[in-house]
Amino acid sequence: LMRIATDGVEGVIFDRNHKGQGRGAYLCYKKECVEKAKKRQSLERALKRPVPQPIWIELEKAVEDATAKREE
Repeated sequence: LMRIATDGVEGVIFDRNHKGQGRGAYLCYKKECVEKAKKRQSLERALKRPVPQPIWIELEKAVEDATAKREE
C-alpha cells in the first residue's frame, strides 16, 4: 500500500517508507484506486487538507512503476 501523510512543513507528502508522522491515508498500487481517490476526494477528506497536483502525479508514477515491475 502507498501511504500519503500530512507533514507540518511540507503539507502533504508521499510517505514511501511508511515512517512519517502525522495523519496518514493509504491507497493500493492500482490505477483505479488513485483515480477513485482523486474523483471522490477521499484523500482530502482523510487528511483534512487539499492534496497538491504534484502528489497526484507522484502517486500515478508509483503505480506505473509497480505495474511495470509486476509485468517483468
